[in-house]
Amino acid sequence: MKRVKLKNGCYKKICYYDDAETKIQSKYHYNSKCKLHRLDGPAMIWYHRSGEIRTERYFINDEYYSKEDFYKIININRNLKLLNKK
Repeated sequence: MKRVKLKNGCYKKICYYDDAETKIQSKYHYNSKCKLHRLDGPAMIWYHRSGEIRTERYFINDEYYSKEDFYKIININRNLKLLNKK
């Protein structure tokens, strides 16, 4: 397991493990309070050995969202920031 501190104060944890069929790499993104959190993509990503994405999970402050709901929330927040700048 490797834990990397990002410039924004968040962390990324990279793990490797074997399941019954293949070696899997997984990445977990955490905020500074160690909650699963990422605003620019999935907070949990599991890969097949081939490098293809096996599973993605989207979290904001440890709360799980479907991919569709996650991007709706992100787009709403982005639009609100643009409106506030005017």
